[in-house]
Amino acid sequence: MGNYPPVGRFKTERPGTLKTAVFILLLGTYGLSVYLLFVLLIFPRDKMDRWMQAKFREATGADVSMEERRFVFPFGTEWRRITVVSPASPKTRFELDRFSADISLFDLLWERRFGVRFHLTGLGGEIGGNWTADKGERSSQNSLLAEGDSLDLRKFPWKTGMAVEGKVKFQAEYHWEEGDPLKGKGFFNLEGNGINGRGFAYSGFSLPEIAVSKLNAHGQIRNGVLNIDRFSGNANLADLNGAGTVIFSLPLERSLLNFSVKLIPKEALDKIMPLQMISPGARPGSPLDLYIKGSFEKPDFTLSGAPA
Repeated sequence: MGNYPPVGRFKTERPGTLKTAVFILLLGTYGLSVYLLFVLLIFPRDKMDRWMQAKFREATGADVSMEERRFVFPFGTEWRRITVVSPASPKTRFELDRFSADISLFDLLWERRFGVRFHLTGLGGEIGGNWTADKGERSSQNSLLAEGDSLDLRKFPWKTGMAVEGKVKFQAEYHWEEGDPLKGKGFFNLEGNGINGRGFAYSGFSLPEIAVSKLNAHGQIRNGVLNIDRFSGNANLADLNGAGTVIFSLPLERSLLNFSVKLIPKEALDKIMPLQMISPGARPGSPLDLYIKGSFEKPDFTLSGAPA
């Protein structure tokens, strides 16, 4: 007898199985493509732009305008040559290069939430992060994660006669309910290096260039109050360590400050402004108490009990 394979050695295949699977795959791909094309065609591009501008005004109290605005495939927007102006102080304005935002289609269709990945180029550096909005029982729950790197202090709108140089970076996380952006919670970290400032004065004394080799700050935000639990800096005239609070208000320039800082003056400061004029016992190396109160736009300084 011939050699035959054992019974059951070979499985009988259905000729149409592979074709059916390929057909279903192609049909599904076609259906998804048509659906996405439909969503793309009816996507309210202009409405999204206006909505994002309105959200920015709600969160910061500032007005934003741009010279160029365009839609970015598939679900994004891009602004160029942007100007941010505070209504309370029109002279205070930020000039930014480019802002782009991409909407997450997965979050929008499957998670039922609004998710945006954004990137900002300006102030000599970059800021990037993610923003999501989940529909809650009563209002939308918003979350923001952001990081900034190599921000150039020369690009900030300092007061006339003042000039500040140096680079800073930060990390921040913030959560809030829609309609009440100042009552959220979160944290932030700030680091600065190679900071130099000119045009500062204290009690009628013009100070020389202030060089800060290192600056660090960390804080927690809750219910509209920023608690800075750690603030330190090393400078050519003095070293400082302190803590304090910022009570946020809109516009942001009117936010209230309350800081208590230990200032350790150096010989360089004593030569410019004799420390005994501040306090009879003051001398280089001995800590002084510096208090900062008021608002961002009009801060008040008190050093060892002597008003500035």
